[in-house]
Amino acid sequence: GDCDDDGECAPGLMCFQRDGTEEVPGCSGLGESGRDYCYDPNNTVSPSASPSSKPPPTSAPTKVPSHAPTNSPTPPPVDIIDPRSGIDTVTCPPVGGGEYDLPNGLKLFGLSGMNEFCGVFIRMSSGNLIPFARSYDSGVWEPAAGPHACLQKDITCNTDGSGVTLCGLNLPSLVNSTLAGSTYVIITKDGNIDQSSKI
Repeated sequence: GDCDDDGECAPGLMCFQRDGTEEVPGCSGLGESGRDYCYDPNNTVSPSASPSSKPPPTSAPTKVPSHAPTNSPTPPPVDIIDPRSGIDTVTCPPVGGGEYDLPNGLKLFGLSGMNEFCGVFIRMSSGNLIPFARSYDSGVWEPAAGPHACLQKDITCNTDGSGVTLCGLNLPSLVNSTLAGSTYVIITKDGNIDQSSKI
């Protein structure tokens, strides 16, 4: 599953060779030790001395992920591209870290943290949120309640040999639908029992 050269990556991406858990440019988290990853050389962030598994919260999070460098220190939740499949891998943003727009298409989603609720919503042009899918308490992704939620059969979760679970979920285009003008967003909230009525 490792990329050995740039030719094994999607067009425009390069293969980053690693011996351990060096941070991949433009990505967050440690990834799998010794695994090489494809990355976008036009969207790089200098590695820090001590990589973290989640981006730190800031007072002004980046609201719309892009492939161009930004001045904001908070990276978007799309953090790596799986070299085997070429599919974006999305991590839940930190609690209180704001919301992030997600482009439509197939994505691999990481699980929420313990005592956290991570949800994908459809943000209508009016600002209202429509639930689409969710993960909470480190559980696998599942359909949210409501008429516009994804279907259970459209979610596929797999756990690799190192115990990392990712769930494949397609975010269909909203352009030619009754939700035209809407976007997908991902949000993480505190999932403690005393907070459940606010979620």
